[in-house]
Amino acid sequence: MDRFRIENSSDRLRQYLLSSGYLEKGESAVITRLGGGVANDVFKVESSTGAAVFKQALSRIRVKSRWIIDAQRSNVEKDALKLMRRILGPEHVPAVLFEDEENFIFGIELAPEGSQEWKTRLLGGEVDFGMAGQVARLLARIHNETFESEEVMRRFDQQQRFLECRVSPYFETIARRHPSLAGPERFPAAPRGRLLPRALPRRRKWSLSRQLKSRKLLNINGETRWTQTRDPLLKRQRNPGNTG
Repeated sequence: MDRFRIENSSDRLRQYLLSSGYLEKGESAVITRLGGGVANDVFKVESSTGAAVFKQALSRIRVKSRWIIDAQRSNVEKDALKLMRRILGPEHVPAVLFEDEENFIFGIELAPEGSQEWKTRLLGGEVDFGMAGQVARLLARIHNETFESEEVMRRFDQQQRFLECRVSPYFETIARRHPSLAGPERFPAAPRGRLLPRALPRRRKWSLSRQLKSRKLLNINGETRWTQTRDPLLKRQRNPGNTG
């Protein structure tokens, strides 16, 4: 299928948004490319309807080595955001403003200007136990609502995609370049030349929070707290001092 590609071009995105009806003919919009990723084209779009982040997943990552991953991950991420909004409510999770599953594009509410990543503050030596507790409580709610849910498992049990995105490109590259590190005594189920088996053993207990929490970042802006996955999937969070 011949899919539309933004190709990291604000002009191409503008034409796409016009043709899709998100922008009206003649409507003014400021489109800014957001950096920091190699797996997606990500742009901020400011128009008369508000500010949003638009994202398109790439099937080939922008790195020197050939790294192909399924762009369907974008649709899974978008559906996860919708589910978290349903569980945590609009006070914590922004709405999905636009979606195009065929072209792996979706748009979401923009985090407040001036937000900072929690990771950056932690690396700078700032430790906020109240913030950590607030994040833990939100994760617990996600866990409680999705624990052993057949519906959630059918949509979000993405172990193979996790291997393709987060494990194989790193550990298997090491295995190919340093075969002595891929010894079968460590991973008996792994085929020759691989550090890990092609599929992880299925867990007996499952919840969405276990799929999300290892990639969690937090953006901080005044009294508003936003959690964000490594890909820009945003969640809004209130002041840790406000437990209401």
